Amino acid sequence: MINNAIIYTLQKLDVLEHNENFFADNSFEPCLPSQATSSGWVQPRGEMYFETINGQHIMQLMTETKKVPAEVIERHLAERIKRLEQVTGRKPGKKERKEIKDEIVLDLLPTAFPSRQSTLVWIDPLNMTVVIDASNQKRADAVITHLVRTIPGIEIAMRVYESNPGATMAGWLDSQEEPDGFAIDRSCVLIAQDESAAKVKYVNHDLYIGEVSDHIQNGMRVQTLAMTWTDKVSFTLTDAANLKQIKFIDIAEDKDSFESSVALMTGSMQPLIVDLSLALK
Repeated sequence: MINNAIIYTLQKLDVLEHNENFFADNSFEPCLPSQATSSGWVQPRGEMYFETINGQHIMQLMTETKKVPAEVIERHLAERIKRLEQVTGRKPGKKERKEIKDEIVLDLLPTAFPSRQSTLVWIDPLNMTVVIDASNQKRADAVITHLVRTIPGIEIAMRVYESNPGATMAGWLDSQEEPDGFAIDRSCVLIAQDESAAKVKYVNHDLYIGEVSDHIQNGMRVQTLAMTWTDKVSFTLTDAANLKQIKFIDIAEDKDSFESSVALMTGSMQPLIVDLSLALK
């Protein structure tokens, strides 16, 4: 099931009948010897690249990365600079040092061990949303870039809310009024809006206390807030309106059935995302 949810707005999705071919043409290939990273689509359950279950579309992007350890690069760099100084009698400048470092990375990449990371993509055409199971915005944006390159005519945009989500969450805590369908749990991080960016963290703590309200009245906003939706799904909501640490309560995942897992996940997350959009406005 999904662990994180970075949610985008699906503005346009025209072409559906040839999606399998689009994804197959952009399938994953491992890194070449001198290649640092490679991304492409894989089949979520080994059958098709573009899975449709109960009207919901599921894809999976695989990224392979090869990284040379920084200490290895620095050691080789020091050796090359030392030899250069012995031969020329001069120290290389900043630009030349960078060029030497880039050469070292290219030389060592063929021997670097690759690591792989797969990312689930869920397109909900009914509610016009795209959900990326990524823990950070940079990763999610990279996946969206691949999706746009793969499906002709698709248009995806960041979600925009009338109010800052961090300020909205702060309002919930300050007023002690929870949005419809949601319960505020016992963990949050508050962050100052000035240059200090000071943080106050509460873990397994009653949040409806004067201390929390005082921090908010003094200008702090919520960076993360633990919540539960209709006693079915718990998660941490961020000030970017992303969901992390998603857990499905009293829902047993059928690991032997891909279709059942997807149906349970999308069936729970669809109304949650709708309610969250209404709560954040």
